[in-house]
Amino acid sequence: MKMYIGGEWVDRDEKTTVFNPYDDSIVDTVPRAGIEDIDSAVASAVRGAEVMAKMPAYDRFLMLRKAADLLEERREEIARTITMEEGKVIAEARTEVDRAIQTISLSGEEAKRLYGETVPLDGAPTWTGQLGFTIRVPCGVVVAISPFNFPLNLVAHKVGPARRQRGNHQASLRYAAVRPEADRGAFGRWGARGGGPVRHRLRQPGGRPVGDRPPRP
Repeated sequence: MKMYIGGEWVDRDEKTTVFNPYDDSIVDTVPRAGIEDIDSAVASAVRGAEVMAKMPAYDRFLMLRKAADLLEERREEIARTITMEEGKVIAEARTEVDRAIQTISLSGEEAKRLYGETVPLDGAPTWTGQLGFTIRVPCGVVVAISPFNFPLNLVAHKVGPARRQRGNHQASLRYAAVRPEADRGAFGRWGARGGGPVRHRLRQPGGRPVGDRPPRP
């Protein structure tokens, strides 16, 4: 497999082999991300956040709806991949895919309902008719670390809400006992097939340090 960074599939010489826990057969190999990959992903995510900040709620809904449809189309393929790389029974893997579809679908619907609040100001003696209100604004780039036990649905819980909020964009660095294949197919290819500004998949299995970087000034 390859990493998806800045709209391109990239490979690296250093890799980790992913084994099927049942029979030790090879599922795939995982490229190891380096510091340069992280810098590239974050820089691309910043550019993506600028695009998302201008995107209306309905377009964000359509983006997430497309992702859910692609998950539905590839339900069996993704479920079997989860089973091969993680060892879950196929019934549980299928349930995970279904939950991910629901998560992304609900996130898309909620993208159209990001309301603010009105704040009563007449409790103060100096009130002269002012009205206070709040609106939701994006926090920008989000770095998400996804666990291994639900490799698809837990990623969906990070991607979906971030996508529904205008301007949020993800540069994901994945640690922990890596289960790379399931979410690569679901979200990486979705971005490549025109799903909008894409998230960035950086692979660093097993908690291995990416490298030492001096503090930024």
